[in-house]
Amino acid sequence: MMTGGLSIMCQSLLLKPYKRRQHPEDCTKFSLCISKIINSKIINYTMAKLCALLLLAFVVGQTAASASDCQKCPADWQSFGDHCYKLNSRSAIYSDVEADCKAMGAYVAAPHSFEEVEFMIAIREYLWINCQDTDVEGDFVCCDGTTTDYRNWIAGEPNNYEGLEDCGVVYGNGKYNDISCTLHKTRGLCKRHVTTFDDRIQNKS
Repeated sequence: MMTGGLSIMCQSLLLKPYKRRQHPEDCTKFSLCISKIINSKIINYTMAKLCALLLLAFVVGQTAASASDCQKCPADWQSFGDHCYKLNSRSAIYSDVEADCKAMGAYVAAPHSFEEVEFMIAIREYLWINCQDTDVEGDFVCCDGTTTDYRNWIAGEPNNYEGLEDCGVVYGNGKYNDISCTLHKTRGLCKRHVTTFDDRIQNKS
């Protein structure tokens, strides 16, 4: 049977914040809790549930800490959420900006929220975004590795003026407009998920 002291120790380990549950002492305590529960002469639903909770909390805690502590954007990239962003080096038509991003293993960013828009326009106020209606006129698809339904068009846009506007841009006020993919030049933010960088890539990026 588990002693009262052991029960308190297990509960404190279970409730300990994820990022603080990384000390080697915690691993020892964790192993002790699990072994005592399993070897107890009284194995019941409550003990089994506590064992499962301890295991789940510990594994999730290790994973969360690893993601936040070990996976970071390289020094010349900027971080927002779990993605890294880097402005391409030149003002160019959309296809050239897209090529620049692909060369960095990235996509041209397509905002997934107003907060992401704010982040992007704080870096540059006029940007290509990964939104086009080249497949079906008027049906803009916005995708930077994952599809997004977020839109913030200027009133009356997109309007495909003179039948030439198939690419999206975002202005400094956060509003979208459709413009020609080949008659206009600006820059774009290249976007990569933080987990796509390993130590070797980070040292070279």
